[in-house]
This record gives sequence, C-alpha cells and structure tokens, in this order.
Amino acid sequence: MSESQSGKHHLLIGVPSSTKEYAYLANCFENIYQKHREMLEKDTTSQESPYIIFTGVDKETFSRDFGEGGNHCDSYIPSLGLVLVDMITPRHERAHRHLDRIIQWHINEFANGIDDGLEYTGQASRTSEDREKRPDTSYQPADLPARRSDQWPSLVIEAGWSETRVQLERDARWWIDASNGDVKGVITAAVQRGSWSIILEYWHFVPSPLRSDPGKQVIKLTHHTTISQANRDSPIQASNVPFIIPFEDLYLRGANTNTKECDIVISREELELYAMRVWKGSY
Repeated sequence: MSESQSGKHHLLIGVPSSTKEYAYLANCFENIYQKHREMLEKDTTSQESPYIIFTGVDKETFSRDFGEGGNHCDSYIPSLGLVLVDMITPRHERAHRHLDRIIQWHINEFANGIDDGLEYTGQASRTSEDREKRPDTSYQPADLPARRSDQWPSLVIEAGWSETRVQLERDARWWIDASNGDVKGVITAAVQRGSWSIILEYWHFVPSPLRSDPGKQVIKLTHHTTISQANRDSPIQASNVPFIIPFEDLYLRGANTNTKECDIVISREELELYAMRVWKGSY
C-alpha cells in the first residue's frame, strides 16, 4: 500500500491538507493505521491529520472490511470508492461521550422512570444515495411521528479537532440535508489540539420563507459556545451560555407541559466540568 502523491480528495471531503491518502490493500491497513495513530499521539505541532483516506474501495470490499463502522470508518463515498478513516483518541471519545452523559442526565431529570422515550442509536451508520456515514453519537424517539421512518436519527453529535471544523460543518449539513430534514439538530464539538479550547455548535433547519416558497427552510448555525482556559491556573471561560438543545428536535414533538419535560439547558457549570473531563491528561 503506497501513499498517493497526487491525492486531492481532502478538498472534496473537507479534511486537512496534511491528510494522507493510500490505495487500499486489506493486509496493509492495520500497519498504516497504527503508524499514523502513533504519529498523531506524538504530534506537538498540531500538524498531523486525525484522518486517513483510502481509495479503490468497491462496495463489496467496503461491506466486508468496513461495514457497520468497522476499521474506524467515518464515511464512505461509493461513487468514488473513497473511505475516510478517523483515528480514535481518548480526547476525541471524551468530547462526545461526556456530552452524551450530560444530555442523558437532563433527560433522566424529566423522564418517567426507566422509560425515557428515546432510542440511543449510538454510532449506527446511516446511508444516503451517495454516502454512508457513522455519527459519533445519535438519538431517536422510541415513538416516531406518523409517516416518519426510522432511517435517520433525530439528533446527532459529531466531535473532532478544531482544525477539522470545515469537515464538522460539512458533516452537520450532510446529516440534515441527506435526511431531508429528518435529522432535526446536529451538535458539533471541536477540540483544540495543543491548547485548552472547545467550540460547541448547534446546527438545524430554520424557516427562511420566500414569496415563491413560503415553507422554505435553510440549514443554519444557531448556537456557538466557546469553552477555554488560558492555563491550568486560570479560570475556565465559557461564552454564550447556556447551551440549549430544543426538546422538539430530540423527541420530534412538543414538550408535555403537564410534566417536567423541557429543553435541555446545559449550564455554565456543566460546560466547565465537561471541558475538564475532555482535557483530562492535559493538566
């Protein structure tokens, strides 16, 4: 498996230009993956890409070697035979898993016992006409509205490094656009390598009526929160708080005003604790 010298697919996918590209050979995959993962873990300049692109992957090969998120597959574009692989690191995992824990804690606050009305669909891959993609975390109500299929989750979390924010935005837009709006909201968590900073953003459809199309909606960034710390002895700063996840985006219905159901409102204190958990090991 040799590195491509003319790979330009990083521009198409939206990953850093330092992302290496290889023609795929199954018996070489693990060595390539471990090599780049070690380079990423040792990187002190934030120049190493957390992704690898593999080319020449037909549908049969993808199903055999990468199906259901196997081999760390982030997404697959069958028309081009491209597989994007992300290198899983502890900080990346903490960025979405601790956010998931906060969301679940809030849900437990208003849920009726063990039945909280949600399906925790996790990293189950979803497929559109031109792409198969795995989320970092996803959710779907147990009881779907009439005529709403279970093909897509209602809410998705995508985490990544701050230098891949272009890709995170593209991912957010893809989830909403490819699902024709069945995915109501996408949370992106961008972690700054080499410093203490996290950017949380919320993307969803918002009305943008035109005279010719009164029901028109557009995908828009509606919330941007930055959590940062200058150094380990400085206080943690959080802008534009609280971070709010609309109840309706998650459950695909309005909150029952006769119960405790409400929007998920993540407070400054929760965001500070979240950041400390993500940055664990940097202190």
